Amino acid sequence: ATNGTARVYDRNGKFIKKMPWGTQFAVSDIKDTPAGTLAVCELVEHPGTTVLVPVDEIDISSAGVASITETEKRNRVKRAWLIAQLARTEDDIRKKAERRNPYATRYAEAKKAYQTYWRHVNQIKEKMEAGDPDMKYADQLRTMKGEDIALRRQYDAAKKDYEAWARSHPVPIADDPCMVDLRRELEALSASL
Repeated sequence: ATNGTARVYDRNGKFIKKMPWGTQFAVSDIKDTPAGTLAVCELVEHPGTTVLVPVDEIDISSAGVASITETEKRNRVKRAWLIAQLARTEDDIRKKAERRNPYATRYAEAKKAYQTYWRHVNQIKEKMEAGDPDMKYADQLRTMKGEDIALRRQYDAAKKDYEAWARSHPVPIADDPCMVDLRRELEALSASL
């Protein structure tokens, strides 16, 4: 697994769990599905357990698992760790930048209020469609009418301010010293594989 985690599904496509980076799979086939390209794999630690894993979440080697040396296995696991670490570091940098955005709180609150409004409207409609004869639901909807317009305006304004600030204060991910070091180490390790 090359991501922080690899999503694993059973043969029917039902999600099982996420496997941590470094998990080793023996790939037997590649399948194109409406959900994307999946590798049909066996878990190396649990022979006989066949699973489906998105191909972009694993590092596929043309050599079979049995023919890979211990050194190469360690290097592939380390490569998976580096890829996962790069993703985590980038996510941390983005989150720190988001916390510095002075419009983040207002945007989050406006978004939550707008979504809560529509969740409440849909719950009322479901009760009405379920055949509940109580007129209070229709009355509730009538009293709520128009609130969505004001909530949408607040949401749009907050989103606009949030995104404008984010565009004018780009996150320097590529220049981050930790990212540079991780990329350099990954490139050196990848060249040896």
